[in-house]
Amino acid sequence: MAQTTDPTLPDPGATDPVAPAIEGPVQGQAGTVISAERTPKRSPKRTRVVVRKVGPWSVFKLSLIFYFVVMLIWWGALLIVYAILGTTGAITSLTKLMAGIGLWQASNAQPTINGKHVFTWLFIGGVVAVVIWSIINCLVALAYNLVSDVVGGLELTLAESKHHRDV
Repeated sequence: MAQTTDPTLPDPGATDPVAPAIEGPVQGQAGTVISAERTPKRSPKRTRVVVRKVGPWSVFKLSLIFYFVVMLIWWGALLIVYAILGTTGAITSLTKLMAGIGLWQASNAQPTINGKHVFTWLFIGGVVAVVIWSIINCLVALAYNLVSDVVGGLELTLAESKHHRDV
């Protein structure tokens, strides 16, 4: 049997600095028994689950949120790139090049690229793309539901984490 000591207990051999360890079960301060044997380790629980249906409305709502956030990230990144190009003078050079080769109507005023119009149309186009891709995801969810009736669905194995703490 393994030797166990409880540091919270008063040591009966406190006069001896090298007291032997206590063997076997020890009575704790609150009357609990401290066992020398460890409890066996439990393996993580595993459960098999079959996903037979996916809610198209849930997929649509989740897709709207996901694609809108992705669109905002791209829109913000393009805004930063546009600001960098504007401060370096690349946009002015581009407009002069376009006017020089005849792609821009030459007039008395210097041609410019209006960032407000560009980013307004980019935002509107992004919102339209978000709605279109969300509808496509919804149709894919409907197709999955039809196929899962025939095939049987998607089988998943869910496992509990090794470091799972009880709340």
